[in-house]
Amino acid sequence: MLKKISFLLCLIWVFSLFTYAQAQPDSFKPEPSRAEIKLIAERETVIAGEVFFAGIDFKLAPGWHIYWRNPGDSGLPPEMDWHSLKHAEAEEFLWPAPEAFALSEADLLDYGYQGGVVLPFQVGVTPQAEGEIILAGQLDYLICKDICIPETIQLAMRLPVSEASIPNQAEGEQIAANLARTPQRFDGEACWVAREDKWQLSLAPEGWRPSVRSIRFFPFENHIRPSAPQIWTQGSHGFTLDLISLSNTLSPKKLAGIVVLKGGSKPVQALLIEAPKCTQIVPNTAGNAPLR
Repeated sequence: MLKKISFLLCLIWVFSLFTYAQAQPDSFKPEPSRAEIKLIAERETVIAGEVFFAGIDFKLAPGWHIYWRNPGDSGLPPEMDWHSLKHAEAEEFLWPAPEAFALSEADLLDYGYQGGVVLPFQVGVTPQAEGEIILAGQLDYLICKDICIPETIQLAMRLPVSEASIPNQAEGEQIAANLARTPQRFDGEACWVAREDKWQLSLAPEGWRPSVRSIRFFPFENHIRPSAPQIWTQGSHGFTLDLISLSNTLSPKKLAGIVVLKGGSKPVQALLIEAPKCTQIVPNTAGNAPLR
């Protein structure tokens, strides 16, 4: 009998939470102690037919984080559903290079952002635009610290259409700084080799200088075990990363993702990688321990 009563009380509690969440108005915001989120743009006014950058600006409280496009061992990436676009078209997010977060209570590693990030995207103004453009939609995201909390908020932005576009300097600088963190095209030779559960990703970047201090590969799909150490060595032409595959993964024809390098000629550099499967690594990309 007691078990039945406890079960019914639990159902009532879950239903009350669901009803509360459904009753929130469009202006409902996440708890400010966790995050402040808004739409920003590099324009104060726009002209018909132009393309510009906007972004979702996340300011996160200390200790809280959100997720990259591939969240790693756990989590969900932010998703935007544009339910109202007037005289405008919005493209997909451009994802700045993430960080890796080790969860101390479990053998897990997540990919995401702490402190703050802007997720930039391009906006195209229709050639017939007049009056103002409107971007409005629903943002769903997961924010985590000691616990993970799913949030849903409504975001909207209106920009006047005029004969000349006027830049928004402050917000434009924010967007530009995060665009600089998005991966750049990799120029050079790349391939990956499978040896049972141990995979090797080798890259020979053009103009390679063996002065990089740390390297991490962030895959777009969950082919590798995020929490496994990524041991790397370098050669005169590049570097090789040792990766551990997931036990149930299929061997892809190409290994796609980004490689984040720290040190060297730039403090942080993110490279967009699409490495074909090979029978051996790129010559002269392994053998020497990295500089520490």
